[in-house]
Amino acid sequence: MSLISHITRRIRIMGPMSISEFMREVITDPNHGYYPQAARIGHKGDFITAPELTPVFGEIVAAWGLVHWQKTVKSKNVSFTELGPGRGTLMKDMVETSGIIGPAFFGEAPSLTGNLIEISERFIAEQQKLLCGDEESKVISAEDIFKNPNYLKRKGIFKATFNWFSLIDYLPQPAKPTMFICNEFFDALPVQQFQRTE
Repeated sequence: MSLISHITRRIRIMGPMSISEFMREVITDPNHGYYPQAARIGHKGDFITAPELTPVFGEIVAAWGLVHWQKTVKSKNVSFTELGPGRGTLMKDMVETSGIIGPAFFGEAPSLTGNLIEISERFIAEQQKLLCGDEESKVISAEDIFKNPNYLKRKGIFKATFNWFSLIDYLPQPAKPTMFICNEFFDALPVQQFQRTE
């Protein structure tokens, strides 16, 4: 069943859908949604983001983050959580930079964790190759993504631990300090639209 057929059937059965419901379907549907199935990032893709142009963006974010981490958390256990990490380029740049300059902040190499909030099987495979440095990524199915809170955990570059989650709600509790990064993420979320009538 195509996405159009799926949406048409849903409207026939349940009635009109809101803009946010429609956007959620066309963006995140596991079988037909744009991000799980079709999104292409980069020079030959549908769009390009700053991390895909140069590592400088990720390097600056990491350096800024380490300064604030040292002042507030005061721990060498550094954690980044990225929502909608695309190909994983920004996470890679932040972890690499933290691994290189981290000893200047902490007197030793920091213990790095990267949490990726991701639902696209294709992007998960690309992220594993980039972050874990191997060509054979663990195959993750849509069922794994949506049924298992922490559906993938792997060691990667700079001895970092990388965790993949489908929802931010699945991050470990009690919450540990982390830096949240949401580069060009919110502009792709389903939104509520309101109309003032009075």
